[in-house]
Amino acid sequence: MQEIPNIYWMIIFGFISSFICLVLFYLALLLKESKDTIKESKEILQNSKGSLLKLGKMIEELEGTVSIARGTVEEISNSILKPVRALTGLVGSMGILAGREKKKEENTSIEDLLNE
Repeated sequence: MQEIPNIYWMIIFGFISSFICLVLFYLALLLKESKDTIKESKEILQNSKGSLLKLGKMIEELEGTVSIARGTVEEISNSILKPVRALTGLVGSMGILAGREKKKEENTSIEDLLNE
């Protein structure tokens, strides 16, 4: 058997080293792209953090408005609905008393009325 000439070995090592360099080049491109993507995602996260803070402030303002509205409704309830309920109770009790008076009148016979 004859030996493989040196030129063929040089070609084989050249192809292998070029493939290794190509892989390293693509790896470097991948790292560069990932670095840019991380920078962009950090900017997006900072913007979203600002948006969330604004949203939190808006929610706090809405909670204040709702509590004011709730207080107003309670005041209306205390100043209007409670007297109306008291009047309703009074009218209801007067109705019960009138019903009792009617029952007493119905139980009275004609003879009792004539005797009086």
